[in-house]
Amino acid sequence: EEGAWWITVEASDAAGSTARAKVQISVVDSTPPPAPEILQSWAFNDAANTGLKDLVNTGTAGDAFDFNAADEIETDGLGRLIIGDDPGANAVTTGITKDWFRGATFAGGELTAGVYETEFRIEEWQLTTAAGNGFEVTMMDADGTSLKTIFNSTTGAADTRIRVVDNGTGGSSGQNAGYGTTSATGMTVRTTVDLDAGQWQVDYLPDGGSTWLPAVSAMPLSTDFTGISTLRIAVEGDPTPWAAGDFVAVDSLKFTKLP
Repeated sequence: EEGAWWITVEASDAAGSTARAKVQISVVDSTPPPAPEILQSWAFNDAANTGLKDLVNTGTAGDAFDFNAADEIETDGLGRLIIGDDPGANAVTTGITKDWFRGATFAGGELTAGVYETEFRIEEWQLTTAAGNGFEVTMMDADGTSLKTIFNSTTGAADTRIRVVDNGTGGSSGQNAGYGTTSATGMTVRTTVDLDAGQWQVDYLPDGGSTWLPAVSAMPLSTDFTGISTLRIAVEGDPTPWAAGDFVAVDSLKFTKLP
């Protein structure tokens, strides 16, 4: 039983003198607080030319993507998933020429309560094609309502942005630009969804930084978003294929349940 109790200790010497002292004894709960649980985790340390369906997932749930994406989205053998035209010596990918979407559906069923984070790190990128070319990581419910976190080019391909879209009824959206069309300095993007409070937000951490920065502040979830049942990667390349040399190198992707 937890709590605190006082006891009195009395001591006497040979001469008959007596001394008393009060001592407090406390019993506390030493159980450690619950830790985050990484349900899905792709580090992309697979061999070169590994497609989405065959990637190693070390998360506790460990669900797999449903299909590969030809030679347009594969690992480069250097710890990265390459989307677009591989700039490295392995040249595992050939550029984006169409739209792709590949999902990892949770075998354990839809998550309808709790707080979850989807986090991906972009190591480097070059996006100089049409506005909207890029990729997205999406959390979907069982009916297809989606919370999209998008990294793509802006109008005139003059910049890149983090853009978010809730495509459900009454869903919100927002964006934050200023990351440049080309960068060899990466950043981590984190989307937090609180299913209990009914809101979500997106933050990012530049490589070398110590403080997460807001990309899009907390917004309400759409009224028909029921939970998270699928994590999906989507790429836009139709009707405008990506220019030769355009790519995004993703270092990791994980999905975590927070305590």
